[in-house]
Amino acid sequence: MKKRGFEIVTKYAEADLTLPVRSTANSAGYDFACSEDFVLPSIWHYNFVRLFRMIRNGKPLVDDDFERASKTLKPFLVPTGIKATCKMMNI
Repeated sequence: MKKRGFEIVTKYAEADLTLPVRSTANSAGYDFACSEDFVLPSIWHYNFVRLFRMIRNGKPLVDDDFERASKTLKPFLVPTGIKATCKMMNI
C-alpha cells in the first residue's frame, strides 16, 4: 500500500511553512500557500480580453495576436517549499 503526503523541502525547513490540506473532506484538491512573496501577473493586463473577444466572435487572428497570446499565457512556477511524497507501507 502506498501512502501519499507532503513534506517541507530542506531549503525551507526553518521557514515555518504549513503543509497543504483539503478544505473539506470532499475537496478535489489541496490548498497550497507560497513560501515567499510572489506576484503572479494577471493575463487581463496584456490585452488578453481583446484576443478573447476576437476568438469568441469568430474573427481571424494574425501572427502578432498568436505571439502576444503565447507571451501572455505562459506558465509560472510558484515557490511553495513543499514536495509531494509517496511511501510504501507494510501492512
